[in-house]
Amino acid sequence: MGQTEENHLIAKMFESNVLELIQKTSPQCPRFKRDWKPLELLTFENFCRSWSRSIVHFLDFATRFPVFNQLSTSDKRAWFISRLAPCSFLTMAYHTRVEMCEGLLFGCSNVYPLKSDRWSQVEDQYLRKLFSPITETMFSFVIYPMMNLKVTDLHYSLLKACVFFSPGIVVTSVSDKGMEIMRNEYTKHKNALMKLLLNGVENFSQQTDILFQVQDIQNTLELSHDSRNMPNICCHHVFLTILL
Repeated sequence: MGQTEENHLIAKMFESNVLELIQKTSPQCPRFKRDWKPLELLTFENFCRSWSRSIVHFLDFATRFPVFNQLSTSDKRAWFISRLAPCSFLTMAYHTRVEMCEGLLFGCSNVYPLKSDRWSQVEDQYLRKLFSPITETMFSFVIYPMMNLKVTDLHYSLLKACVFFSPGIVVTSVSDKGMEIMRNEYTKHKNALMKLLLNGVENFSQQTDILFQVQDIQNTLELSHDSRNMPNICCHHVFLTILL
């Protein structure tokens, strides 16, 4: 399938709604291979393409969990919308850390530079306004802490599960039953993550530092969905229809 056909399917996907996406009854962005090498600066076109791929990546991730599939229809919709941005930004941040890139990677060979003297090279003014503060925040409170913690693939997998199962700060329309199910899963995955990170660490101050760094990472990722604290890319008019 050529890129023109892929872009056509992406456009069709954004004409659908969240439930159609979750139930896989509407066209979806093709699962083309993601490229985490920084080969070009972020543009509006490659951002749309990479964010579309992030959406179906998250869809595949979420629907692998039996507990998510067991939620009511309304709970699935609310949880999907709430967890999309935090999980997607964590994926981007982790691959940025793996590649040791001096900019936030988006997964389609595109990158937003960390250094402010290169921001002007990003032509789209909206993208500059949106991702300049996001990139700085992601590096300060997510990427650098992951480097300090020496996060491995296993740590990342558990951390992403924690972010996914976390009720966060914005999930208000999930039923009590659904919330209890997801909180139980969160507790199990968080305990497993902390046990792994604290293994062999006997110094209390080091243990506390690890706990605080993990919490800072999670709190920062939550802000990616809270437009009061950080611009919410899911609210951009191009992506609004998919969240209705």
